[in-house]
Order: sequence, then structure tokens, then C-alpha cells
Amino acid sequence: MTTMFVQLRRVVCLLVLLHFCTSVAYASGDAGTEDVARAKAETKIKVAVLDPEKAWETYLDIPNFTEEDLKGDAFLGKEENKELRRTVWNALVTVKNSEIHFKNGTACMTEWKKVVEANEKTVKDAEKATEKIKDLIKRIEEVAEFEPVDGDVNKKKMKLGGKCKDATLKKLLQDIPGVLKDTRGGAPKAEAVFKIAEANQTEILCKATRSNVDDVLRNLEQKIDGITTFVGDYDRSDKAMLVKRAAEGINASLRNVTALIDNVTVQDRFAVGKAVAQVEIWKQAYAELAQLADLGGAEPGSTDGSCNIKEGVTQLEEIRRLINEPKKEMDDAMVKVGADGAEGAQSKDTKEKKKEYARQVMKNVTETIKGVTMGMEREKERVAQEKARREEEARIAAEKEAARRAREEKRRQAAAAAAEAQRVKKEQERKKREEEAERTAEKARLAAAQKAREEEARRVAAEKAKKEAEKAKKKNDGSIPALLHSSLILLVLCLLGCTLVC
Repeated sequence: MTTMFVQLRRVVCLLVLLHFCTSVAYASGDAGTEDVARAKAETKIKVAVLDPEKAWETYLDIPNFTEEDLKGDAFLGKEENKELRRTVWNALVTVKNSEIHFKNGTACMTEWKKVVEANEKTVKDAEKATEKIKDLIKRIEEVAEFEPVDGDVNKKKMKLGGKCKDATLKKLLQDIPGVLKDTRGGAPKAEAVFKIAEANQTEILCKATRSNVDDVLRNLEQKIDGITTFVGDYDRSDKAMLVKRAAEGINASLRNVTALIDNVTVQDRFAVGKAVAQVEIWKQAYAELAQLADLGGAEPGSTDGSCNIKEGVTQLEEIRRLINEPKKEMDDAMVKVGADGAEGAQSKDTKEKKKEYARQVMKNVTETIKGVTMGMEREKERVAQEKARREEEARIAAEKEAARRAREEKRRQAAAAAAEAQRVKKEQERKKREEEAERTAEKARLAAAQKAREEEARRVAAEKAKKEAEKAKKKNDGSIPALLHSSLILLVLCLLGCTLVC
């Protein structure tokens, strides 16, 4: 039992410490902490960037299959794949139905961001004037004290404090008109109050829209997981793969939208928080200045008699005149939006006005978002046309490239054919030259052979003749006188013949 109490005590201590830390974190308004938080928020904003054109292309790439198309698929149409086909169809339906949530989320985020940035501008424009008025409040509270009226802490009455000094009060009353004149142009007007209310209503609408997007995301992820459970089957169907990829692309786009809404939520927390604080400062300043001006007509006893307020009647009248219009403008705006006091202390009429204004703001915001959504539809059509144009250009470019390659191939083939023809021609000429050379060589060879044969025949004939001559010589060597006789007779006959002719 003792151990249990010790553990409980430790838990309680931890909870108290956690609560304390949380309270300190929220209560801390120093610029350093705020700047660090804003830097983190801005870093997050830079990370989550939505590319509308890419997102719309993701939606335009959604397969336009019908349930009958899936039934007619070679793989999904089989009876044993009926469950996978049903899962793919449900995923496709969810993907198609997600477009309206993408539009609403993106449009709401865009409009909310504009409203938040308008609040940021209001705060920035009134920054210098607000610093001056804060200093004025500080100086007023140095000479004045406040006490609850009839015990109501929300209603306080001013009186000059016990530490008030005439010189300090006199200098304050002299400075106030100048400060009010200097800050007149920079002071937040009724528009600042309306922009805060508009931001609050837009936040309500966008958070509801984000919740719807979250529901779609959960549904999409379930459908994607449902397809992937059919391991080894879904990737055998092109249609199933296309639906799965489309679902994953849409899931990424919607997650980007929720991240951007979260970024605006952080931005809203800083911007609108500052705007509210700024308006409260001016509301407080106007209230205190009004009470200070009223002290000019108060009985001496009601001011504790610490300072002589009567000497500053002229300045007090000028203060009343200077704050009358801006104070009334801001008070009327606060009443209109229902921000004039605590919720429980508001009258029934005020609450009704607040509700009516909230309804009007919500209507305006809704109409604005509707207009943005219609603009997004036009943007989608533009992206579709641009996508079709790029695809057509790509098709034409591909056709031109194919034609160029065909021409190039034709030229290459023609050049190759010409080169081949030239090669064949040269080869033929080479062969012809070789054949001619062979024929010439053969003729020369034959001629040489013929000449050799003829020479051989002549040599043989000469040899034979020589042999015959030698043989005849040998034969005739024994009959030389008879031959000489014959020669003389022949010579005589020749001479006689010549004589007769003459």
C-alpha cells in the first residue's frame, strides 16, 4: 500500500511539473521564444510546398476504368481473382471521389492563408503606433489605480493613485494629445477586428475540411494496403498496378494539403494571436484614456486628492475629442463580432449579433472558397489542355524524330548500298585486271612455249641436218672427181644458156 502511495505521489508530482511547464510556455511572451517558434513554423512551411500543376496531373492520370473493364481484364476477370478485382475497383472509386476533398482542402488553405496574411499586415502596419500607445498605457498606470465596480473584475473604475505626482500628471496630459495625433494613421481600425473574426471563422471551416481530408487519407491508405495484401497477384495485372500507383499519387497530394493546412494553423496562431493582443492593447488604451478624461469632471475626493487633475481640463477635453471616434468605431466593431466582454456576460442581443455575424462571415468565406474551387476547376482544365498540348508536341516530335531516323537510315542504307556497289565494282575491276593479267601471262607463256618448241624443232632439225650433212659428207668423200666433172658440165650449160638468151 505504501509503495502504491509513493508511486501515485510521483505521478502527481510529474503532472504538476508538466502543467507548470506548459503554463510557463503559453504564458511566456518574450520575442526570443516566439521568433524561434516562428522560425520552426516557417521551416515547416518551406518543406511542404504544393505544386498545383503536378497535383492536377496526378488527378488527370487517374485510370478511367469501369467495373466492366476490370471484369474484362485477362487476369482480374478470372473467378479466382474476384476479391482482388473488387478491392481494385473500391480503390479506384475512392481515388476518383477524393478530388472534391483535394479542391476543398486546397481552396480553404489558400483562403485561410490570405486572411492570416491580412492579419499579419494589420499587425505590422500598427506596430509602431502600438508601441507608442503601450508606453502611454504604462505612463497612465503610473499615476492611476483601478478598482472593481461592485466587485465585478471585468468592470474597473479609475482613480488617481496615491503615488501620483503633479509634474508627472501634467507632463502626461500634455503628451497624450500629441501621441494620439501621431498614432492616428497607424492605429488598428474596425477592419482589424473584422479580420480577426474572419480568421477565426475560416479556421473553423478549414479544420473541418482538414478532418474530411484525413478521413479520405485513411480510406485511401486502407485501399492501398488492401491491394498490396494480394502479394504476387496484383502486380500481374497492369490495371491493378495503374490503380495502385494512382492511389499512391493522390495520397501524397492530399498529405501535402494537410501539411499546408497545418502550416497555416501555426501561422494563424502567431498572426491572429498578435492581432488580438494588439486590438486588446488599443481597446485598453481607449478605455483608460476615456476614464482619465472623465476624471476632469470628478469630485476631488474621488481622485484621492493626490494630484490636481483640474488643471488639465483643456488637455482632457482634447483627449476625449481625439479618442471619441476611433473608440466608438472599435467598440461598435467589437459588439458586431460579439467580442465585447466575456461570453457569459454578454446579453442575449449581443450573442445573437455574434451568431449572425459569424453566419455572415462563414457564408462569405464559403462563397470565397467556392470561387477558389471554381478557379481550381479552370486550372485543372488548363493543366489538362497543357498536358494534352505537351503530349501532342511530344507525339509530333516523336514522329518527326522517327521520320528523321527513317531518312537517316535510308541515307545510311543508300550510302551503304553505294559503298557496296563501289566495292563490288572495284572487286570486279580487280578480278578483270587479274584475269586480263592471267590471260596476258598465259599468252606470253604459250608464246614462249611455242617459241621454245620452234627453237627446239629448229635445233633438232639443225642437228639432224648437221648429222645428215656429216653423213653425206662422209659418204661423198670417196666420189669427189665425179662431182667435179659434174660441176664443170653444169657451168658450161649455164654459160650457153646465157649466150642464147642474149
